[in-house]
Amino acid sequence: MVRRCVGSGCLLVVLGLLAAVPGWAQADVFSWSGTLPNGQRLEVMDINGDIQISPSSGNAVSVRAEKTARRGSTSDVEIKVEQEPAGIVVCTLYRRADGSFPAGCRERNSRENKQGWNRSEVRVQYVILMPTQANLAASTVNGGVTVKGLRGDVNASTVNGDVALETAGRASATTVNGKVIARIGKLDQDSSFSTVNGRIVISVSDAVNADVALSTVNGKIETDFPITIQGRTSRRKVEGRIGAGGPKLRLSTVNGGIRIEKANL
Repeated sequence: MVRRCVGSGCLLVVLGLLAAVPGWAQADVFSWSGTLPNGQRLEVMDINGDIQISPSSGNAVSVRAEKTARRGSTSDVEIKVEQEPAGIVVCTLYRRADGSFPAGCRERNSRENKQGWNRSEVRVQYVILMPTQANLAASTVNGGVTVKGLRGDVNASTVNGDVALETAGRASATTVNGKVIARIGKLDQDSSFSTVNGRIVISVSDAVNADVALSTVNGKIETDFPITIQGRTSRRKVEGRIGAGGPKLRLSTVNGGIRIEKANL
């Protein structure tokens, strides 16, 4: 059974669905729906699990979070939705050693909450629909971040997982163990994409004017755009200018290649 709640500050646990991940126990599903006015931002903060973002209709926001536990109980994790002046914040909270939960999303990075999720084996998978023009900040630790079809600015990060994003706006992304694949429409501000163990592929429009700093240790650097070299360059590091130059585009990895492609967005 799934119940839905409408508005901000709502907390809901729904029992009875089977987990989709083999080896994980019965799942709880949290559902929330609301609206996000133009010019505001959606922020999603997960820890263990993937985040998937797609466009909604109009200003609607729909959040579905599925909790599954390998050991312990899904009741040790709460999903919280908060309304802030800048927009909507969605976060995963873990039960602390004293049995309590952090008071809100801005307390989730406290030492006690980190100890809680280090002890837990509960995974939270987010599937979210949001307005195409809104901005997004999405982060997790153990999981991937996938963003499709947006037109606002996107900031995505994880530690163990891939980042794949598509927006007609600005973007930046980081991971440690995973690849970064991004299709972006605007390069009118400084942006960066980084990983340690994985490749980076950035697709941008033909009309690019940017200063680039590209670096890898074990991988190739490839580009569809001619680069005017500035300073020293090598197989592992390139600094230069695309077009007339402009905002800085930084791409950095250790174990993986780097490629900048032309794309029509």
